[in-house]
Amino acid sequence: DGDGDGDGNDESNQSSQEDKLAALGYSSTEISRSQSKGDDATPRPGEQEVFVEEFEVDAATLTAVGFGLIAFNFLVLANMGDGGIGGVVASFINSNRY
Repeated sequence: DGDGDGDGNDESNQSSQEDKLAALGYSSTEISRSQSKGDDATPRPGEQEVFVEEFEVDAATLTAVGFGLIAFNFLVLANMGDGGIGGVVASFINSNRY
């Protein structure tokens, strides 16, 4: 029956769930979308295949990079005078005044 427990109630449970969702006001399209699996779902018309590069970065690496950027901000950009981030922000504010 698909759920592996051998009771034969998988289809009756499925229709019961669909009836409950329909009673709550969901359309049949919304119900079918909610029950489809991520990679097994049929693509919508006009949908393009897109390659997404995925890479894993652990929490320790993100933390180290974040602290490094904060240190760079305080130790380099803040001490550059008018050429640093403070000067750029000041120039931007002063050029947009009317």
